[in-house]
Amino acid sequence: AGGPFAVDDNTMLLLHFNGGLANKSLLSGDGTLNGTNVSYSLANNNPNLGQSINLDGSSYVTVIHNTNLNLNGDWTIELWFRPTEFSTYQYFVQKPGDTDSYFSNYSLELQSGWGNVLHGFYFSNEQARINVVEMSPTLNKWYHVAFIRDISNSKISIIVHDENWNEVSSSSQNYSGNDNNVLLNTKNLRIGEGFIGDIDELRISNVVRNFDVLGVQESILSDKYKMYPNPSKNNLNINLPQEADLSIYTLTGQKVLEKKNIKKGIIDISKLKSGLYIVLFNGEKGTLSKKLIIE
Repeated sequence: AGGPFAVDDNTMLLLHFNGGLANKSLLSGDGTLNGTNVSYSLANNNPNLGQSINLDGSSYVTVIHNTNLNLNGDWTIELWFRPTEFSTYQYFVQKPGDTDSYFSNYSLELQSGWGNVLHGFYFSNEQARINVVEMSPTLNKWYHVAFIRDISNSKISIIVHDENWNEVSSSSQNYSGNDNNVLLNTKNLRIGEGFIGDIDELRISNVVRNFDVLGVQESILSDKYKMYPNPSKNNLNINLPQEADLSIYTLTGQKVLEKKNIKKGIIDISKLKSGLYIVLFNGEKGTLSKKLIIE
């Protein structure tokens, strides 16, 4: 739950920030640093997420404009963040407008003028801003935030989880059919502009992501999805309550093994290198993740 995320067909951008700005998605470019005061560290308390990027408010990251980053349908923009100080303007992700940066294709930010609340918005035209606001985070605490646009329900939402993947807050705002359009632009994507603190696992998707099963039901489902021995070396026994697709990922998000429609059996993992992996079970009732150690 909460990462490390893996690339799928709906992933337009995925930055793990593991010591650099490489984009794991082939549908847009790598990040470029603007400024010099940036570092990477294992600041996140979840060791599976690796390093995060630390920003001082004067440096930020850009990704060169790509039509895949111009979002005009469903989307999910999500990331982990830990604010260490509040500043005047604090953009997590912004696709600024061509004539005026304010007229964003989309923007997720901490709105300092409103008490440092989380704020997501887009423009359907230059006279209509569609926005949703959420809670104000506590300094020096990690949060996962997702800004979602769901066109089938004419709704935008912000969902916030804490570092233990408990949902701490969420809010939604419906918009009219007249606001279904989105202003597009040709400006580069900006990440972390004005933000002071850490950012990790930034993923932009052109689909509505669902976090309910992972967050609320994982502890209930986990005992029923048996995977043993763990640690393992050559073979992995699987015993599931229902058929599911099984995928094994490295911590950098690379899929190294996949099995379709499995419920019970033995999987050969002898060709995988020693280390920590993430196993995803994707079935009718949702998605569940487990850690796997291969010796």
